[in-house]
Amino acid sequence: QLGALCSSSGVVSGKGVPAAMFMSAAVNLFRAAGVRAKSPKEIMQEMNAVLSENNPSFTFVTAFIGCLHIPTGKLLYCNAGHCVPIVKRLAPSGLVRGERLEVEPNIPLGYDGKYQFVEQGCMLGEGETLVLYTDGVTEARNSAREMLGMKRWMSIVESRKSKVESLISEVKAFSGAAEPTDD
Repeated sequence: QLGALCSSSGVVSGKGVPAAMFMSAAVNLFRAAGVRAKSPKEIMQEMNAVLSENNPSFTFVTAFIGCLHIPTGKLLYCNAGHCVPIVKRLAPSGLVRGERLEVEPNIPLGYDGKYQFVEQGCMLGEGETLVLYTDGVTEARNSAREMLGMKRWMSIVESRKSKVESLISEVKAFSGAAEPTDD
């Protein structure tokens, strides 16, 4: 669709080769469904139907799929158990504030091929940023084994530039030399 940008974010359950193969299948399904489907909900449902087939280990993928109509700022999205995105907005006072996007708690992909996902929409204003992240961010730990957590993460999002590199460097600075526990 002219003037639209569609994107996704996702995390697979488990570790190792089986999880990597499941995620690879999810990525390829997203690409294929994205060509045919007309909405994030349709993409999610098509992916879920295929990933749910022959899945005796109940491996799953959390995902967020959004399609932004650039000329109007209308964002259509569907969330499948993924972390709730943050919208970074400029308040009337001039301060940057982060708001958690309202999301329907749909199930992750791979559990129930007949599940009917709920699609939502919102408006994004000029200069507003949608921040997608995984639980590996909020569950990052420092050398004292403290988790970064949602409150610190929101503070980082609100006080820093929206560039991915800046956000990653803040999480790494918090973690220091601590061994990563997740993605």
